[in-house]
Amino acid sequence: MSCRDDAIYPFAASGLLSDQNGFFSKYSTLKAVDDSRIEIITGETKSIVYSFQLIAWDMSDSREPKSSSTGAAQGAVIGGFLFGLPGALLGADIGAGNKLDEQYKTLMVYKGIDGATKSQVLTTANYDETSNVRGFLEAASGQKPGSAMGEADIKKRLDERIALLEKKYSQLSEKDIAKPWCPFGSTRGSASIEANNIKEEALALLKFSQSIGISLHSRLASVAGGWNAYLDANPPLKLWAQANPKQAESLSRCKSLRW
Repeated sequence: MSCRDDAIYPFAASGLLSDQNGFFSKYSTLKAVDDSRIEIITGETKSIVYSFQLIAWDMSDSREPKSSSTGAAQGAVIGGFLFGLPGALLGADIGAGNKLDEQYKTLMVYKGIDGATKSQVLTTANYDETSNVRGFLEAASGQKPGSAMGEADIKKRLDERIALLEKKYSQLSEKDIAKPWCPFGSTRGSASIEANNIKEEALALLKFSQSIGISLHSRLASVAGGWNAYLDANPPLKLWAQANPKQAESLSRCKSLRW
């Protein structure tokens, strides 16, 4: 085990990202621009894990030279000493016949947007990059390596995240936002890029809460969910739209983005 430095943003760390069974790996890059989300980029595939999805993480470091064998699922099974998740392996050695003086393995356990528990293992030979990843995981999950969040903890972090997003959006919306249900840049006086990112995260957060059976509500849903969600959150406007369909259709339109 190694000590962890605080994460430095933005950061990117590259290495071999194992699947949850540890039997094959793909060269991937992890990127984070703030403490709210991390991107996993593998080839042309990009997925985002938000901080509220992280439930646990752990690490295993080795500075001893050793040979590695392709696809070997060697080492400790995470399910055996930590989470009870069968098949999540930290000990998969990658490469064929190479000598590795340093190897840093970082396990990420998170809930997918669909509510399923997933795990990934990033293997690198660069301590500085690995340190930033671990700093993000600790700051985002609020957990030390080897511990895990329960349902009550997840709900508490979701509530805190919603409150923070609402506060940020409220500060930004003091500017003139002509059509808050439209994407950034589609109307004059629309919210900033940051406000648009807040709306996107709010949608992901609410979808995630539903998938794990936690009922959460936020006024951000009305601006993040587009025109129909905005109408549902504003009954007087919805009645007007029903009585004046042509005018409502014209009002609802968002201009195409032009660059």
